[in-house]
Amino acid sequence: MIFNVYKPKGMTSFEVVGHFKRHLPKGFGKIGHFGTLDPFAEGVLLIGVGGASRLAQTLNDSLPKVYEATGLVGVKTDSGDHTGKVVANDSSLESKDFLKLSDMELDSIFSGHFVGDYLQSPQAFSAAKHEGKPLYEYARQGVMIEKEAVARHIYKIEVQHFELPYLKFVCEVSSGTYIRVLFEDMMALFETYGSLQGLKRVAIGHHHERDSLQMNDWPQQGLHANGSVYDLDKFATPMTQALPLRSVTLGQSDVGRYLSGLFPTDDQVAWSHVSGLSDRARELAWVYGEQEEGEPQLIGLAQWSPAMSAPAKVLFNLPQGNVN
Repeated sequence: MIFNVYKPKGMTSFEVVGHFKRHLPKGFGKIGHFGTLDPFAEGVLLIGVGGASRLAQTLNDSLPKVYEATGLVGVKTDSGDHTGKVVANDSSLESKDFLKLSDMELDSIFSGHFVGDYLQSPQAFSAAKHEGKPLYEYARQGVMIEKEAVARHIYKIEVQHFELPYLKFVCEVSSGTYIRVLFEDMMALFETYGSLQGLKRVAIGHHHERDSLQMNDWPQQGLHANGSVYDLDKFATPMTQALPLRSVTLGQSDVGRYLSGLFPTDDQVAWSHVSGLSDRARELAWVYGEQEEGEPQLIGLAQWSPAMSAPAKVLFNLPQGNVN
């Protein structure tokens, strides 16, 4: 199962996961989140329990993220946001020509420059890892690790309002994109600085903030805040709904082979159809196995080559009887 949780400002993602780990009923197994939100940020944080925790990388690669951001123009901090130490101010900011541009003109410039594939280096104060340790741990010790730029994808940037010193914008990006770094790069186009003052993750794919669990809907020792039994069916989402994909159902004779890491060729299975899938998601499918009695049971996730010409790769299997 997956919980769409609204992380408030001031809490770490780890603290939110810890709350669910302590207060959910026993027996869920491993628990983790799908994409860190900085402590100063708020918004959608997906938490997976049981078999769903194994979806982290797959879900991150398949679903884009949408953010609302407020940036402070002309100020640079060591962390890229307002929690860091100010290291530079642009004394010539008020004389720069870009201040005369309209929101629409800025929108066009940013979209033309950044939308599409985009190379980005993680910020020194980030959760990106170096030799197994988050960069922010090095940075807190005064060691600034510079990592090579990696490819990200920007689906859209929309300027909402610009009135010095603040610029508000919305962006839709691929997993792993640091909005702090994106804003710094946006301001670098005009030879000035930038640091985030506010950040809200509005959505991860179809998981939107309007559907997120506020703190009063978080579990309390297996109970709801009002003392009633915590309704998992109401507050959690099954994996197959959290990550909509095509599906394939295997006959009983093929289930055992699949669970052993083998899979029939593409022309031996019947596919369901799901529209609007990303390139990554089109390679994936939920795998169901026919049962002697009852409906087919979810047994795992598999990946095919884009041309569907190679054998499937079994990404993971679920413990029998665990369909969430």
